Formats: sequence, structure tokens, C-alpha cells
Amino acid sequence: MMIDSKGTNIQVVVRCRGRSHQEVKENSPVVVTATGGLRGKEITVSNGPLVPMSNKTYTFDRVFGPEADQQMVYDDVVAPFLDEVQSLCGRSD
Repeated sequence: MMIDSKGTNIQVVVRCRGRSHQEVKENSPVVVTATGGLRGKEITVSNGPLVPMSNKTYTFDRVFGPEADQQMVYDDVVAPFLDEVQSLCGRSD
């Protein structure tokens, strides 16, 4: 988690999708890979098989791989945020 100059918490979360049926059918390469697994912190961007040394790795607060479903993203990212907002408003359900 990063804190900006005003003391605000900022998280950057990435969800990588799997290849579409069309991309699989066309045998297109995987360009973005969640290298940290299902709930990792890194992605690798591939520039193709001819230039593997130019692959780039980027780090985020959280990275969800293509195996992650919408419910997992909600439970891990959105629900805690909503709980915090509710507690700040003095509400609880």
C-alpha cells in the first residue's frame, strides 16, 4: 500500500484476463502473465519470442491471474474497502 503526500492510501490492483476463444483459435501468444500466481504482485509483459531479454516485469499491490474470478476480486479488494467506508460513516450491518 502506498501513502501519498496527503496521507491517502492508494492501492493499485491488476486483473489479468485469459486468452479469448478467438485468441486461442488464432494461436496468438500470451503477452501479459501474472507471474506471482493467483494472488501475486507482479506481471510480466512479453515482447514476443524473438526478444525474450526485453520482457518487462512490473510490481503492483495485488495482481490477480486469469484463474481469478469476479467473486475473488470482490472479496479481496472491494469488500474490505466497503467495510472501511461503512465504519467511517458509523454504520454497520
